[in-house]
Amino acid sequence: MELTLSEELMLLALNDDDGDVIFSASIAIPFGLAGALLLEMIFRKNIELEDDKIKIGENHNFEKEIYADIAQMIKEEPDTKDLKFWIWKIQNKVADIKDSIVQRLIEKGILTKKEGKMFWLIKYEKYPQMNPIPEIETRLAIRKVVLEGHDPDAKTLALISLVHSCNLVDELFTKDERKQARTIIKRIIENEEVGKSVSKVFADTSIAISGAVSAAAVTINVNV
Repeated sequence: MELTLSEELMLLALNDDDGDVIFSASIAIPFGLAGALLLEMIFRKNIELEDDKIKIGENHNFEKEIYADIAQMIKEEPDTKDLKFWIWKIQNKVADIKDSIVQRLIEKGILTKKEGKMFWLIKYEKYPQMNPIPEIETRLAIRKVVLEGHDPDAKTLALISLVHSCNLVDELFTKDERKQARTIIKRIIENEEVGKSVSKVFADTSIAISGAVSAAAVTINVNV
């Protein structure tokens, strides 16, 4: 089953039993999903990275409404902005983005929706996993690249970069594997053999997400 980059990242970030975002990724995942969507649009040539700035690309055929919405935001911005700016701006719409991605995963039969009430008053929605195979395949693809040295395609490389940025490494590797996995992931992301322009996009996205997460964490601590 073919999943988008943002769908795969969402699956990895959700607890399989209750469908809540894993605690370790809770701050980072809004920025990670924003980065995933931007990377998808770069792959599709909806947008391009030029002199570290995001510009509208040559492909104006938007497969999904969410891509068209982001492209419209970029068009309406009076000055060209960098990845970090757009990751911050897009993550502000994280509720709508998450709902859209989760709904697609429900339509594909991977997640299911359960509604309930807490203390008989407060309504809540959870999205437990119904079909684990797509996530298992995603996990195996990452592990084959990181632990077995398989050559990654661009999408898997992007996902590995996002896993690193969203603090999900511990969820994909055992305690004994994590140190080695982090070292290899860093090397993979920075490896010029994947192509200077491509590796730069991943590195810039990772840096932008990390910077945004750090700023968000400081804001949370100040407000506590």
